[in-house]
Amino acid sequence: MRTVPKVSTVRIDEPDGTHSHAAWCPWCEDLHYHGMGAGNRAPHCYDRTGSPFQTTGYDLDVTGAADRAEAAIPSAPLAKRQPLRARLNADAARLLSLVGSILIGQTRPGSTMVKNLAHGKRRVVVWGRRWNLGRPEKFHPESEGDNLLTLGAALNGISEGVVAVRLIETATGARLDATAVLDVQRAVDAWVARGAPSNAGRRS
Repeated sequence: MRTVPKVSTVRIDEPDGTHSHAAWCPWCEDLHYHGMGAGNRAPHCYDRTGSPFQTTGYDLDVTGAADRAEAAIPSAPLAKRQPLRARLNADAARLLSLVGSILIGQTRPGSTMVKNLAHGKRRVVVWGRRWNLGRPEKFHPESEGDNLLTLGAALNGISEGVVAVRLIETATGARLDATAVLDVQRAVDAWVARGAPSNAGRRS
């Protein structure tokens, strides 16, 4: 039997002794609000075609208590802004064209691309190995990596597995069903937990 997914949740304690829950949805990249009691819940995903939770539901994984729902938002520069999927979809035609050209051997991506985020203070070297996420008083000032999975996860407050699904769907034009989405996400997240991303140990 398939395990029901969990979403990171904060319990919001009210002055009158009641409480509610704010859950950070990695697929909507937004807060979902639930009443008292944890456990399994029906999804509140607004994107009914892009979230596997519409099929599976989810369990509230309560990680602590707070006095406001915003405490559930990850400390990532782009969290609670336009979701990654929406940004990818906005440029999907260009990405599909680029990937298609690469597949038939007509071109290849450049070795370096630099993107400025938020007034030029946070610079991201996409094909490099280090980027500065800025605002060190709130975010980790540096993150190291050499691929788009770690970059996407660090900037958007979602896991590498979710980033992988979004990139696969956008780059291929395919829409995965809930089972495939969760299988890819879990496999990538388990790979990351083993010490990835790395090209080392590919035989395993």
